[in-house]
Amino acid sequence: MEKEIQINNHQKPFDLLAFIRSKRMYFLFLAALVLVSYINALNNSFVSDDKGLFINVPIWDLQYFLDSPHAFLRPLIYLIAYKIGEFNPILFRFPNIFFHTGVVFLIYIILSVMKQP
Repeated sequence: MEKEIQINNHQKPFDLLAFIRSKRMYFLFLAALVLVSYINALNNSFVSDDKGLFINVPIWDLQYFLDSPHAFLRPLIYLIAYKIGEFNPILFRFPNIFFHTGVVFLIYIILSVMKQP
């Protein structure tokens, strides 16, 4: 009679909210690092490539937003920032801070899950 080997492949599913709660200090630290990397540029005016994008392109018009469905997210974010505070550079940098923080969080989560046995 052959001896049967049972392998226990029943792993508990990954609970993202529980993971975030348990590592919230790490997430706060990572968010602070992203903010520190942007802190110097928040109050700066637009630079050369920004001026070409914001001033020469009519993205402040809703029709421009509707005419470019292939790339709708960036014009939409710029349109919202413009409608809130016109050409306030801080409002145009907040989406970058938000997206970079999200990417840093995602990389941290992926690496943490890959590290677990």
